[in-house]
Amino acid sequence: MFMKKTFIKTILVFVACTFYKEINAQTWQPVGVEPINQVNPSGESNSSIELDPYGSPYVAFADLFPGDELPRLTVKRYDGDRWVAVGQEKFSRGTPYDIKMAFSSNETYAFYADGTDTLQATVKKYSGALWETVGPERFTIGKITTKGIIVANGIPYIAYADLATPGTVKVMKFNGSSWESVGAGFQGDVQMVKY
Repeated sequence: MFMKKTFIKTILVFVACTFYKEINAQTWQPVGVEPINQVNPSGESNSSIELDPYGSPYVAFADLFPGDELPRLTVKRYDGDRWVAVGQEKFSRGTPYDIKMAFSSNETYAFYADGTDTLQATVKKYSGALWETVGPERFTIGKITTKGIIVANGIPYIAYADLATPGTVKVMKFNGSSWESVGAGFQGDVQMVKY
């Protein structure tokens, strides 16, 4: 079942990132005149698409071009004509997995499991100049899979599954200087988190 869901998710993300289009008079129309990026066989499943509060689509993906050592995180926004990079491209330290995005005022957040081996939580924020790390990079104790990120009143909250404790979902918020737990988390057979 897990493999089937992963396969379906991979196909949907690949189609969304490669052929993102909008509906216009019952037909699909291309959004932008060129691809968002070159298709990366090892990274298309590490993608996310979200709309900002104004309805503009953003795509975050593991970006790998020939000659690169490993895929790194890139975020692009559709500006009404073409896909443009949001800040610098390839800004993560390691390969991003399970990328999630959220928006607050003029800020864009990206939450992901960072690195091929560590898979620890990292949150980045873009507020008009550069992508900056929110708190330390790789701040969880063990490996995670991301579940979601929201920003309420300027405070980012994340939910993730702790792979060291199967069936456990934890919630954290950034208090201005570090990430802190919100409650004790959820335990049991947690299959899905909706936010």
